[in-house]
Formats: sequence, structure tokens, C-alpha cells
Amino acid sequence: MEIRPTVAIDGPAGAGKSTVAKEVAKNLNIDYLDTGAMYRAVTYIALRDYWDLHNEEELNEKIQDLEFKIKTSERGETITIINGEDVTPFIRSAEINQNVSFIAKSSAIRKKLVLLQRQLGEMGGIVMDGRDIGTRVLPQAPYKFFLTASLGERAKRRYKELVTKDPNLNIKEVEKDIAKRDNIDKNREIDP
Repeated sequence: MEIRPTVAIDGPAGAGKSTVAKEVAKNLNIDYLDTGAMYRAVTYIALRDYWDLHNEEELNEKIQDLEFKIKTSERGETITIINGEDVTPFIRSAEINQNVSFIAKSSAIRKKLVLLQRQLGEMGGIVMDGRDIGTRVLPQAPYKFFLTASLGERAKRRYKELVTKDPNLNIKEVEKDIAKRDNIDKNREIDP
């Protein structure tokens, strides 16, 4: 009988969650889900379609109209499809980084995405990474890990990831954005 474990990997931005999670999924030959990609995908749609990121009623209404499909590419990357559109190529920009915390703190959006993530986790055979996977999304997961690193190290990791898309990027701005996001994530009302 093949064992199909559920693995939860938590930690702050830039700590290496995705790197480790992809490797674990590859070694166990199971699926990988970057839950942050889901929030980033919603952020992309929200910015593209001019949603009011500070209007909870509007966010609640808009999130209900989104149909998600998540799959894993041959390279182990999470592909996020919303309403039939693959939005994956658009979700790793500085603009998304600067706005994703507004989406992630919305109770309506969190409710919908956590439900989807739980459904995937309950099927087993998946490694999920995110900020609240082990505490909120999959608290009963048999395998849970928390990864972290210093703010400076996390900024270096994120800068290296983003500078290929934006050569004008400044590492101090990346560090400032991560610190701001950490503060928002730690102090948000829903699932801090």
C-alpha cells in the first residue's frame, strides 16, 4: 500500500519554504502547492480588475466569482488558473509583493482559499507551504515544519528571485517590503 502523506511547511516570506517544499514533494513523488501563489493570483486579478483592496464587502463579492484550478507543472511548480486563465506568469512582480498582504488579510478571501487548501490537503499526497499551513489550514497534518531566516537573508533570497524580472530593483526596498509584510501578517485580525 502506497502512503500518500500530507506535509505542511510554514514560515515567513523568503525563508526557503518553497525551495524545501518542492524538494520534499519531488523526493516523495507527491504534489506540491505553494498556497502563497493562490493569494498572489487573487492579488493579480484584483489589481488588474481594479478591486478596492480595502473594501471587504467588495472582496467578498468578487472572490465568489472566481473559479480556481491548481495543478503542478512537470518542473514541480504550482500553476494557478483562475476562471480558465493561467495567471502564474504574472504573480511574482514587485507590485504583487506590495499588495498581497491586503488580499491575505481579507476574511472573505482567506475563508475561500483556506477551504480549497484544506480540501486538497485532505486528499493526501501533497506538500503545502505558506504562512499558516500548520496552524490554520492543516492543523492535523502528520508532518509539520517551520522554517525561518533573518530578515537580511530573506531579503537576499527574495531579491535574487525578483531581480531577473526587474533589474532596477533595490535590495533595501525588498527588505523594507518584507518587513512591512511580516508586520501586516503578524498583526492581521484573521489568522495572524
